[in-house]
Amino acid sequence: MRSLSAPISTAATWRHPPAVRLLLAAGLVGPLSFLVIVLVEGATRPGYNALHHPISNLALGPQGWTLTVALLVLGALQVCFAIGVRRVLSPGRGSTWGPILLAVTGLAFIVEAFFATDPSLGYPPGAATTSTLHGTVHLVLSVLFETPPLLAAIVIIARRFAQAPADRPWVVYSIATIVLVVAVHVLGLMAYLSTDPGSLYGLWQRLEIFTLLGWIALLAGRLLTGPAPEA
Repeated sequence: MRSLSAPISTAATWRHPPAVRLLLAAGLVGPLSFLVIVLVEGATRPGYNALHHPISNLALGPQGWTLTVALLVLGALQVCFAIGVRRVLSPGRGSTWGPILLAVTGLAFIVEAFFATDPSLGYPPGAATTSTLHGTVHLVLSVLFETPPLLAAIVIIARRFAQAPADRPWVVYSIATIVLVVAVHVLGLMAYLSTDPGSLYGLWQRLEIFTLLGWIALLAGRLLTGPAPEA
């Protein structure tokens, strides 16, 4: 009887309660909505060059409220998604620190929304490049609490997936994500420090952020449509 009941339990693990499914769906809605807003604003904002200027500079100027709201929504939905991941993966490897690190990044996005960045790389046009307290807070949050916690979460959650042979492709995808993010981060740093007024910093930063948010969205889709990896 025990051997017969085990497969039934495993097959049913992905049939989450409606509340849990809503929490997981937040991991899809947040990244996708943020991506759309950043792409539209970057393409239509006067004087803004999406290939050169940082994403956070979109929070400056008369239309800056658009990115501010986008950050708030992204952060809140990511915290909800972290709670859903905790519910799905618990108990077992990755069920504690994985969700915690996802939530840390979500909280960083929320706080960043209240501390706008300083003008940089020539945007807004004519604005003086000065260092302020709120700009410094934004910089510290973006450097320390965006990419590093997400990369750590990818490693932790990928280890959980590595326990099941059927989920090995997800592990390969996670490793590829880490390699790509580190590579474009280095390229972005070089572009930011460059004296070239047409450097591609905006492009490299977008590739980094969109790659990480894409991983979150695909994780949400994976947990919504299939059973969680066995503990």
